[in-house]
Amino acid sequence: EVVATPEVVKHIEATKAAKLAYWGPQMKDGAPTQVYVPQALKANSFTIDGEKVTIMQPHDYAAFVWIRANKTILGGTGVAWGMHLWTADTQTSASRQQWRHTLDQMIALHPQRVIPGHYLGTPPEGDSAVRFTKTYLQQFEQALKTHQDSAGVIKA
Repeated sequence: EVVATPEVVKHIEATKAAKLAYWGPQMKDGAPTQVYVPQALKANSFTIDGEKVTIMQPHDYAAFVWIRANKTILGGTGVAWGMHLWTADTQTSASRQQWRHTLDQMIALHPQRVIPGHYLGTPPEGDSAVRFTKTYLQQFEQALKTHQDSAGVIKA
C-alpha cells in the first residue's frame, strides 16, 4: 500500500496532468504514462514491525517521517544532498521560510540518521543533509534578492 498525507495526495491530484504533459516530451520513452496517486493517511502515525512511525509537519511542503526508536528522519522532498533543490513547488518566500522552519525542527530532534528524499552519491552521516538543504535555501533566497532573472539566480 502506498500512502501519503492528505495534502500530498491533493497536490498530486492537482498537478499530475500538467507534470505528465510537461515531462512526457522531455523524457520521451522513459516518461511515465500515468501517475499513481497514494491513499491518504487517516492519522499522523502508524507502526511498522512494532515501531512507531510519525509524520511530522504533515501540512507542510517539507513534511517528513520520524522514527524515534532509531532517531531516523526520512526526509522526503524537503531534504536533499549534493544536488540542486526542487524549488518550483515553493514559489513564495513565505513557503520557503516555512520549509526552513521545518528543517530547524528536524535539526532539533538530533537525528542520528537522515535519509534525504533526493541525493547524489552517498548520503552523509547525522543531520548534514538537513543542514545542506537549509544552507541551499538561504543562499537561494539571497540570490533571488540580488538577481533580476533566472539566469542570474542559476549562476549564483
